Amino acid sequence: MLNARRARPTPFIDKTMYVCWNAMFVSAYLEASRVLRESDHLGCRAFALKTMDRMLKEVWSERRGFGHRIGGPRLKARSTISLRCSRTSRRLRSHTRSALLQRRA
Repeated sequence: MLNARRARPTPFIDKTMYVCWNAMFVSAYLEASRVLRESDHLGCRAFALKTMDRMLKEVWSERRGFGHRIGGPRLKARSTISLRCSRTSRRLRSHTRSALLQRRA
């Protein structure tokens, strides 16, 4: 079975580093560092700050804020996934507001 698998082409692996995912992990590492305090032998805080430095250096712009992904060619237009996230976020905020208004009524 392993020989049959080796004969097939390797599937595509998306190695894109997305800013939103990295920001979420930075938050988790900083929280772990806070919880571990002095016993942070794993270097959670240092790793989180190193990641933030990279994000600020590679994808931050005063004019546009954070980009969508780290590395790779610059995108001229907003990516499809970014647009979907924006639409989903707007729908969620709208739904949340209407739910809050219904509770108050």
